[in-house]
Amino acid sequence: MIGQVPHVVFPQSLIAQDDGTVKIHYDAADYVECLATGKLQDIMTACFEQ
Repeated sequence: MIGQVPHVVFPQSLIAQDDGTVKIHYDAADYVECLATGKLQDIMTACFEQ
């Protein structure tokens, strides 16, 4: 998929669950809505390891 801005996603919301998981809603390629899920601790670790 190719949108107006290549290689970019636009996060819209984050919903934290009691068990430590999060749901992240995001848009991609100017016409797709997506949902990603993961453990908040895993996401934070991945961000700070770079």
